[in-house]
Amino acid sequence: MMKKLIEKEYVAPWEKAFDPVLTPLDAFIHRQTTSGVLLMLCAIAALTALPSMLRIF
Repeated sequence: MMKKLIEKEYVAPWEKAFDPVLTPLDAFIHRQTTSGVLLMLCAIAALTALPSMLRIF
């Protein structure tokens, strides 16, 4: 059988291999402060890149 029943949730065997990577990443993304700062940095990067992209046209 390809899937195992763990705590009433079906989990594929290969999903356990990603737990060491995804668990810290998931915790990082769910922190309010961290995600807010990341969103702000992405917005600043996009607004900074926009004028240089408009010069091409």
